Amino acid sequence: MKSFKESFETLSRYSNLDYEEVYVDERFINTPYLKIEDLFEETIEVAKSLSKEEATKLIVHLIKSTEGNTRSRFGILHDFREMYAVASSQSAESFLEKLSTLQSVDFSSFVTTDPSKITAALKRCKAMIAQFMMTPRTLVIYDRKADYIPDQIQTTVSPSKIVDFDPLTHSKVNKEVWAKHLADNQLDAELPSLEAFTLYIKNHRMVKEYIKNEPKSKNMYKHKGFDKTYNYIRETKQSKMVGLIALVFAVIVILYFVFLT
Repeated sequence: MKSFKESFETLSRYSNLDYEEVYVDERFINTPYLKIEDLFEETIEVAKSLSKEEATKLIVHLIKSTEGNTRSRFGILHDFREMYAVASSQSAESFLEKLSTLQSVDFSSFVTTDPSKITAALKRCKAMIAQFMMTPRTLVIYDRKADYIPDQIQTTVSPSKIVDFDPLTHSKVNKEVWAKHLADNQLDAELPSLEAFTLYIKNHRMVKEYIKNEPKSKNMYKHKGFDKTYNYIRETKQSKMVGLIALVFAVIVILYFVFLT
């Protein structure tokens, strides 16, 4: 059986994972797909062998890590790489079942945390999973070679295509069941709105298309990631728009003086 320290450190590796696609080849990382539900049983066993103080710390960390892992795998405000989107879709049902099993544990017998707080957190996870399964999206698929090696000198962008993706096509559970899971668990879950999701994907598609033909934004994305690149592109577009408006205004003024004076 693992010690408190070993269990705590293992859980830490399952949170804040990056399963989003990247738009230049040099940022590509093949991150392992980690399912925190695989740790539920052993973590409970370890917690029951500890003092109440240590058990409480471990269970609190388990619940927080579970929320982080769920957000990484199922939060709709992510532009997932295809393999991760498929993996999440395929594991959603079993994850939900294991969350229900975890929810039925009598935590009050070995930790001091209020059980209602644990239940609320697990319901938030269920709501995230259900929302993901109920939200069709598009995915960017790059034609990167299996033996791809990042280029340390130039920034490269492999050919890509955008495809439609519906998580339900990888689920044995139908839409009505997922809709019920969402309805049962979304209260107080503070899920992102459909409008926020649509804007998120729109902004990511804009960056993806822009960096294909604009070297500065491509290199900025390579070194600084999405947020810095998005802000640069937005400011560049705004500057061009202001310049265009100024040009149109100048032309109007010139035409006015030429024809009306």
